[in-house]
Amino acid sequence: MLRHPDFVNQTVTTKFIEDHPEALNPVFSQDRAQKLLHFLGNLIVNGPEDKGVQTGIEVAKEDVAAPTFQELEDTSPTLRSIYVEKGPEAFAKAVRDHDGLMV
Repeated sequence: MLRHPDFVNQTVTTKFIEDHPEALNPVFSQDRAQKLLHFLGNLIVNGPEDKGVQTGIEVAKEDVAAPTFQELEDTSPTLRSIYVEKGPEAFAKAVRDHDGLMV
């Protein structure tokens, strides 16, 4: 899709998918090495799909523990609480005064 002339010429519109439905068709990789690596990784982690196949590769049997997280002790008010409690002007000021990235 990124090689399409509309993308290259930067003339893409919001109707791109509607005008070019073929862009949603998957492109199948011809990279045999990547396919082999994917197959071997899947085989080592999950074992053989067909239990009748003997590969000699031992399946990973370790249980992986879920990660633990420490709770943040930041008690500063959230932007939502500022908006609800103090109104849109205070919210706008808090956004302008914020130093970090806001997503």
